[in-house]
Amino acid sequence: MSPLLLRLFFFAIATFAIVTMAAFYAEADDREALKSIPRRFARFYVACAVLTLVVWAMGAFLA
Repeated sequence: MSPLLLRLFFFAIATFAIVTMAAFYAEADDREALKSIPRRFARFYVACAVLTLVVWAMGAFLA
C-alpha cells in the first residue's frame, strides 16, 4: 500500500472518531446522532481536503 493511501486511511479513521464523538455530543437523540455521522464525516473530510489544497497552493505560489 502506498504511503499516501495509508496516511489517508489513518486520517479517515481519526476523522471518523472525531466526527462520531462530536455527533453524540451535539445531538440529544442517539438515533439522530447516528443518522448525522455520514453527512458530518463527508463534510469534515472534504473541508480538510480543501484546507490542504489551499495551504499547498499558498506554499507553491507564494514561496
